[in-house]
Amino acid sequence: MNKCLYEPLECFSIFITDDIVEELTTWTNAEIQLKIQRSDVKVTFKTTNCEEIRALFGILTLTDAMKDNHLTTDELFDCSYSGNRYIAAMSRDRFHFLITCLRMDDKSLRPELWATDTFVPI
Repeated sequence: MNKCLYEPLECFSIFITDDIVEELTTWTNAEIQLKIQRSDVKVTFKTTNCEEIRALFGILTLTDAMKDNHLTTDELFDCSYSGNRYIAAMSRDRFHFLITCLRMDDKSLRPELWATDTFVPI
């Protein structure tokens, strides 16, 4: 694969493929459904899609590029502190909700895997 890539999105897509984003979306939505069942339904408590997961990764990548990755969520989304660059993608509450719900696997399978796989999340 000797392809010259000049667009940042093309470079990013090499590492985070559409299949990975779809998998993240599937398991994140499963976690969101669990949270919806356990608490009051708010506007931020809705399922996500692949585009929103990509936007979340975009925010996380931008925080690193701007050296803002040490800031709290409140500081990131404070217009007087960080400008409008993060709030233009999504609200602070939605960002926080998605970060807490982001999943890369099926949580229900973890107890079965603990005996054989030492890298299973706790």
